Amino acid sequence: MPPMHRRDFLRGAGLAAASLAMPARSNAWRQRQGDAIGEAAVWLAKTPVKAAVARAASELRAGLTPDALLLAIVLAATPGLRPDVPRFNHVSLVAAALRHLVRVLPARLAPLPCLWAVQYLHDELAIDAQNKVGDWQLPAAQPRDWSVPRASRELVQGLDAWDAEATDAAVTTLVARVGGPRTLELLLPYGMRDQGSIGHKAIFTAAVLEAIPDLDAAHAGSLLRPLAQSYFGLGRSEREADFVPNRRRCDACTMAGSDRDPAGEAAVFAAVRTGSPEDAAAAVAARLAAGHDPAALWDAMTSVAVDLVLCQPGFASLHALTTVCSLQTLQRAQASALGTLAPLPLLQAAAWLPRFRGAPGAGTTGVTLATLQHEGEPGAAGTGDPDVDPLLAAFGAADDPIADRQLRVAASPVERAEAMATSLARHVAERAEDVHEWKLAVAVITQLHRTQANVRTGLLAAGFARMPSLVGDIPAARRRLLDVWAGSSGR
Repeated sequence: MPPMHRRDFLRGAGLAAASLAMPARSNAWRQRQGDAIGEAAVWLAKTPVKAAVARAASELRAGLTPDALLLAIVLAATPGLRPDVPRFNHVSLVAAALRHLVRVLPARLAPLPCLWAVQYLHDELAIDAQNKVGDWQLPAAQPRDWSVPRASRELVQGLDAWDAEATDAAVTTLVARVGGPRTLELLLPYGMRDQGSIGHKAIFTAAVLEAIPDLDAAHAGSLLRPLAQSYFGLGRSEREADFVPNRRRCDACTMAGSDRDPAGEAAVFAAVRTGSPEDAAAAVAARLAAGHDPAALWDAMTSVAVDLVLCQPGFASLHALTTVCSLQTLQRAQASALGTLAPLPLLQAAAWLPRFRGAPGAGTTGVTLATLQHEGEPGAAGTGDPDVDPLLAAFGAADDPIADRQLRVAASPVERAEAMATSLARHVAERAEDVHEWKLAVAVITQLHRTQANVRTGLLAAGFARMPSLVGDIPAARRRLLDVWAGSSGR
């Protein structure tokens, strides 16, 4: 792959430019937060699982925030991430995603995802130990005696050359010199360089992007070094072929357009859903160049991802939606830092979605967005639970099997989307057991707040199509966590 010209890369994203578009945090605030998170990360990793869950509950009762505990889990899991292990970052990714979920949950349920994440951390550590990958760590590194301009040049050259060692030296130096947020500006485009590991590189980049403002420099480095190493995971492949042509397309695109054209958006949907990566990206680029509203095109990307979730069983297609969500997060948070490369996340989304078609293990359900049955009025609610019944009203009777539930989507008023998102969050907090259920739910909830009304019904269908049973007893494992939480109150 031809190297990225340094002028193009740093234009609008230079180290002298404005900081990331993130909440302002004082150094003193980061230090206090970092002390609490760092201490929690240590005991989370070293304490046996039952004791770790119990201590997490006690710490939450004593004032540790759910957000801080989840960040500590990210820190506890990240230093040992092996870039050559495909499942390397699931703990970090799900803990980062759960930060969004706890913010929309009732206070009484917010501890549940946190305690589940503590348990999941230890489950994954046990698997790593069994597979003899648990002792792997990035080697200790010290900043080089480089100026900031030289370190930034070394970083770009290392990434372009796929030189992991040189990249690590540059990241270590930059974090020490200018801090985490400004180092991340330089890493950002490479987080969307290729779709390797079914989108996890971009997903991990978005997770780190959202964590960095709340961390001091020491902890930021412990995230950014593994993040940069993940960009080399699984080696080079044809999945990076989209990066150079899409980077070039950015020059002719504008993200300031406001035109909306339903027929044009339908054409983009068709190009991305059925065309090649090259044709899909070209279709989106042409619309951006013509002044089309980028938000409408993101809606089209979300709809394509939803269609894949509905029609392709298996976990691979779920990553189509989580990847689109992450790429849009990068674009929304980093438009100023990306400068002329601001269209790149959208163009990469268009090019990557065709690569999710026919992913390994993907069959077909025969269900698509076009075949969803929109019923005029919701059916009668079945559980008597005021939080869950709005969900069931839109997705059929309480005893509908999951395969049928996705076909029974009511023509609900727009304002129901918020209630549905809340119900989904509560349902997942009480019942989700697989990491992909958590990640999918957070992506759906995030996109519900970004998309137009005509996209939301499909999003909700995709979210609940892959969820466990909506009714019946809460799973035993979740009841045990509820018992731990109740016990931590001293009752």
